Amino acid sequence: MNGNQQNGYDPNYQYGGQQPGGGYDPNAQQGYQQGGYNPYQQGYQQGYQQGYQQGYQQPGYDPNHGFSTNDFQFNAYRPNQYVNPPFPPEGRIDILTHVLLLLLTLGIWYLIWIYKTTKYLNYCPGEEYRNPTTKLLLCMFVPFYSWYWIYKSSQRIDKMSAVRGVPSDSATINLILAIFISIVPPILMQAKINDLTK
Repeated sequence: MNGNQQNGYDPNYQYGGQQPGGGYDPNAQQGYQQGGYNPYQQGYQQGYQQGYQQGYQQPGYDPNHGFSTNDFQFNAYRPNQYVNPPFPPEGRIDILTHVLLLLLTLGIWYLIWIYKTTKYLNYCPGEEYRNPTTKLLLCMFVPFYSWYWIYKSSQRIDKMSAVRGVPSDSATINLILAIFISIVPPILMQAKINDLTK
């Protein structure tokens, strides 16, 4: 065996799929595909698998203090699906139950929901930690602060939606609705949070 026949190389089948007579065989499995290597089973799909396994669950992540954008896996490839894994399911609330509680509890559920939502939105990457107790007290005792809270929380929801590959721009409309039809923004916001957990 000469130097050209080492490592299983056959001079009768040249690289690029050429046949001995000079013809071209498009089905020839030669060249860089030797040794069982298939570029369509490697390469960018490795990034997809790694991204799906890691997602937002990075080592050292503390849901009480959030994380920075550097900690988040933005480049996972998931064909025809969200580009990143869902956020934790703890923020999910059945919409019908949510609406009934808003209507029937005389504002008590709304305050509970502000606390729960503030805590959950600390999962938003690249945002500073917000203390849910502090935000609840501000919404209770500072006039019109709840409108500001609706706007800033909607911005976080929009950002978390963008991380998952779903464009969203609901902050302004939720602010306007909070001023005129206050029961609507909590419903719309919760619906988007539910989508983040899917």
